[in-house]
Amino acid sequence: MSILHLTDLHLLADRALHHGLVPTSDHLERVLEDASRGRRCRAIVVSGDVSADGSVSSYQFARDAVGELAKAWSAPVVWAAGESDNRAAMRSVFKLPGSGMQPIEYYADIGELRIIVADTTVLGSTWGKIGNRIVGLKQALSCPRELPAGERKTMLVLHHPLAPPPTLKYAASALDDAPAVAQMLSKLEAKPEVVLCGHYRVGMMAVAAGIPVIVGPAVSGETSLDRGPSWDTATIRASYGIINLSDSHVDATSTPVSVENEGAEVYSFPPAEASKTTQANSRPSWSVETGLRWCGQGSEHLS
Repeated sequence: MSILHLTDLHLLADRALHHGLVPTSDHLERVLEDASRGRRCRAIVVSGDVSADGSVSSYQFARDAVGELAKAWSAPVVWAAGESDNRAAMRSVFKLPGSGMQPIEYYADIGELRIIVADTTVLGSTWGKIGNRIVGLKQALSCPRELPAGERKTMLVLHHPLAPPPTLKYAASALDDAPAVAQMLSKLEAKPEVVLCGHYRVGMMAVAAGIPVIVGPAVSGETSLDRGPSWDTATIRASYGIINLSDSHVDATSTPVSVENEGAEVYSFPPAEASKTTQANSRPSWSVETGLRWCGQGSEHLS
């Protein structure tokens, strides 16, 4: 089974430019066009930060653009919320369960696969947390399926990754209760096959609690790591991921597409300047001394 993974679209109303420079609507169209020429996917998963301004029209654009490919593939679209998203507008446009600004959490069944969406966003903050909803998440992951035990598969979708952060900016804006989430996952009798995430805006693979964690590359741009983790630098790029699930393993590919001004810097803040913003917006359990250290259950980078 193949899954198209999109994340961090950062769309704006009227096709406006993100950071005044990046045509993210164009990026999405190029990504979808390229993906459409490949192998049919059984589902499309969008792991958050669909919109940069929370506008209804940006979600309508996403719905129509992604929906066209989904229709061609006869594939459902699974939407997760990120910190820049407007939950109420998402619900209205995508017809998601729940109401208003409540966390967006639900599941979708595609054959033998159950895709479970958990909301890691903290309103008004860039960092993430699941908090006491971890009890409900555990129940959702443990819920028996009407399938033989060997055929039950689950995929967990989060915006904030269960993976070590690539820069200090993302260490400060990571999933604050990642250790608790990883510990919960480690105790499950039947663990998810894979966890799909976004937020870091750079494609990577990791493992947490023995579970593959795939952080998707961003449609809207890329975090540059060339100058080291203390810098906060972004460049113009557009990419998507394909997740392949089989009975024996999970693998992922990251595909960049050609876009205008590819590789150009969108912004670049040196360590001293980046540090001020990072500390001002950091999650409660993080400090400069924590740095990039990961405190979750058995997590490490794979690539």
